Amino acid sequence: MTYFLYDSSVAQEKIAHITALLQKHYPDLRTLPYKQEPISVPHKSLLFLMIDDDSFGKWIQRNGGYDIKVVLIPYEKNRLQQENYFLPTLDASLELLQNQNGTYMQAYTLCNKSVALTEVIIGKNILQTKIWNFINTLFSTSLQPITIQTQKEQTITTAALSIEAANEAYATKKRIHFFKTTDNQCKRVACIIYAPGSIIEALRLRFFIVRSKEENKPLPKGIGVIKSNEITIQRSDGEKIDLFVNNAHQKVTKIDVKSVSTNTKILTGFSNCVKAEEKESLRIQHLPTEPESINFFTKKHLPLLPIASESDFADLFSKLRDSSKISRAYIILLIISVLMATTGLFQNSAPTIIGAMILAPLMAPIIAFSMGAIRFDTQLLQQSITTIVLSILVSLFLAALLAYLLPFSHVTQQMDMRTHPTILDLAVAIFAGIAAAYGYANTKVGESLAGVAIAVALVPPLCVSGIGLGWLDFSLFFNAFLLFLANIAGIIIASGAMFYFMGFASRKYASTAFLLKMLMLSIVIFPLWISTRTFFQEEKIYRTLSHLSFKNVSIKIEHIHIKENKIFVTLDIISKNVLSKNEKNGIIKKLKAAFGKNVALIIDYKHLL
Repeated sequence: MTYFLYDSSVAQEKIAHITALLQKHYPDLRTLPYKQEPISVPHKSLLFLMIDDDSFGKWIQRNGGYDIKVVLIPYEKNRLQQENYFLPTLDASLELLQNQNGTYMQAYTLCNKSVALTEVIIGKNILQTKIWNFINTLFSTSLQPITIQTQKEQTITTAALSIEAANEAYATKKRIHFFKTTDNQCKRVACIIYAPGSIIEALRLRFFIVRSKEENKPLPKGIGVIKSNEITIQRSDGEKIDLFVNNAHQKVTKIDVKSVSTNTKILTGFSNCVKAEEKESLRIQHLPTEPESINFFTKKHLPLLPIASESDFADLFSKLRDSSKISRAYIILLIISVLMATTGLFQNSAPTIIGAMILAPLMAPIIAFSMGAIRFDTQLLQQSITTIVLSILVSLFLAALLAYLLPFSHVTQQMDMRTHPTILDLAVAIFAGIAAAYGYANTKVGESLAGVAIAVALVPPLCVSGIGLGWLDFSLFFNAFLLFLANIAGIIIASGAMFYFMGFASRKYASTAFLLKMLMLSIVIFPLWISTRTFFQEEKIYRTLSHLSFKNVSIKIEHIHIKENKIFVTLDIISKNVLSKNEKNGIIKKLKAAFGKNVALIIDYKHLL
């Protein structure tokens, strides 16, 4: 037999139209107005059901024991049923019936004795709020301490922003990015736990991940998924928690979401309802479960950037701890690199100096110091500081000894290049520090650290400082050592910031570590700014010359040297023919007028043959 149970408040014309449509396929159709009492239809019947969402919840609880097939007829008052069973039109339902392609759901989700037609939302419902409300709320949001217990008595203690729980079919269809596709998705309760570790992660979840339609992807950070026939959720501190069921809000102390089996078979447009699966599934590796993490996220507002747990950076921390120690291999590489760099400086050989940069192991303890600073790990700080200081002393001693023993006393071009530090050198060190931190944290790009060592050039300026000591030229020592300090400061600050951005900072001391790095930067940046004025003076010379024009000659700056507030500029004046004395005097007069009295000109006349 076939029946049509309908909402008596619907216009009779509409009921008559639907009845006529159904009778074309099922001539034995009988119509019944809905009443709040158990139905009296025989088992094995087909029932077309058209009642509102509130009535449906009560109906399925009273009549779930009947062995009948149910087809929902969509209309304006049962939108939640349409969403839950994926049947937007009557034509779609009839097509599934006629072609026998439809599958049937034999369970409904019960939340605290109320039938949940769509997802149950637990906690702060900010992931579905309007954009501006979400952003405004986010900066004052903390996670809530949550205890979850499954039917198999597995207990999970964590911290979460919000939780979505629903029939597995509905949850999979809506949040397909978090689920693996199987044929057993119409029985269990699926629970999605949102636990972003930072504002950045929350924004990423809100605007990108929850909207993703990619299937079978690994769970992202801050997401956990539990599947069970029954899940009990409450706050660990006993406080009440927000609960949204069928868009109705309440505050409760305990939430029980379970799947209730029925004999009634409800047609669904979801294709993976082959059979029910009793096995529980827990994917909670990306949730905070350590007591320290739970306490941090529940007692404080979400940090702007993610902060990793101890286990997340165990391998990196172990590698940096080894890098901070003084070993035989470290000392041998340091000695070879210093001797090679010092020799290359005397040779004025860039390739030799580059080779020394690659060999130099000094970058490793500096990166270790940066990690120790943001983690406030005293042991790592002590080891790295000891290694850095010893490396500096050994390098200065070897370079000074070599400068004292070798019969050379002039500053080569390669030495001079390391005696004019500027803010731009600090910028290079900052970029190198970012690259070094990223390289250490990602083994796949670790091989590019040699390029970082070349870019930042730690050993050559240190060797020039040692040469200055060997010659007792303290101006040479100071200028080169300032470049070395700028490089170290830039690397420490930038690598620390990168480690912080990647989530490796200490939850307790991240802000303090940042202030210490800013103090270190301020100590170095003042003398660098003074030195940078030289760079600007040189740039002024180039600009002045670019605005001058001369007939039949071209003028090129060969070298600029600034000493004791006096600027010495070496110029090449190139002409097609040999210039006369008057022509030379005219050029010199024009150059002096342009550069001013503080600039001394050294001119080399050249003519083309």
